[in-house]
Formats: sequence, structure tokens, C-alpha cells
Amino acid sequence: NVIGLAAGILDGLEWYGLKGALMARAPIEVGRFIAHFGGNPHTAYGLAHLGDYEATLFSKHSHNRSFGESFARGENFGKLAEGVPTLEAVKLIADRENIDMPICQALYKVIYEKADIKKTIREMFNRDLKQEFEHICNNSAVTAILSKRRLPAPPSSWRRPHSALNRRV
Repeated sequence: NVIGLAAGILDGLEWYGLKGALMARAPIEVGRFIAHFGGNPHTAYGLAHLGDYEATLFSKHSHNRSFGESFARGENFGKLAEGVPTLEAVKLIADRENIDMPICQALYKVIYEKADIKKTIREMFNRDLKQEFEHICNNSAVTAILSKRRLPAPPSSWRRPHSALNRRV
């Protein structure tokens, strides 16, 4: 929902070309949040996050995207956009837990603190990409979480004897 607000702001500013950068950076940020609380950050690359992008980031029916677009144009949206209160909650948690969340920080500044929208969004995208990937790749908590998760062995009924692999059909 929060990333939908960002997508709408990009649409409202007519900065359509930045949606790809948003789509690349958002799962990293969401994954960082998930990992902080003991989850697998790769969850952000599944249906729970990326799978929802089509509706949230591109659909004219998304209230969050539409709110962001209206907000960027200085218009009143007039409907519930779940991402707005979610943004406030995520920002408070990120601050309390010291989680680096640049997209949420920028959106909060713009929506709640009335910061200059173009300047704030531009600064968010000018952030060094190295910062984004180093945090995920070098995070010892993520490494520990991933090393503990082992896939169960497949059932014996799935295994074929080696001779079956060598048979000609």
C-alpha cells in the first residue's frame, strides 16, 4: 500500500520513467523491514509484495496509487487510501527500530510534513544504489535466517533409482 502511494506520486508528477527504479528498490526496503523482525526478506519478491504490484502500482482502481497521483497534483482524493495510515505506522516503527527505509521516509516527509514533493522524491531516487544492496547482501541477521531454513527432503516416492535415469524411452 505504501509503495502504491509512491507510484501514484510519480504518476502525478509525470515521472513515469522512475517506476522501474521504484519497483527495484521497494522490495529491498520491504525485505529489510521483514528481516528486522525475523522473517525471510525474500518474501518481498513473492506474491505478498511483487505479486501485488500490477494492481497497486499501475491500476487506475488502486486507491493508494490514485491518492498519490491526486496528492502530487494538489488535488483532494476524497476516498480511503490504506497506505496513508500504514505509512505513518511503518515510519514510526522504522524510526523506533532504526530500520533504513528511504522510500517510507521520503513519503512521510511529503505527506505528513509537507516537504517539497519534487525535491524530496528526487533526493530519494538520488540515493546511492550501493547502500540498498550492501545492506541486504551483508546483513548478518539475513544470513543467519536464511542458513536456518532448510527445505525438507522430498518424499521417497519422488526419488527414482539411478537406473531409471539411464533408461531410454
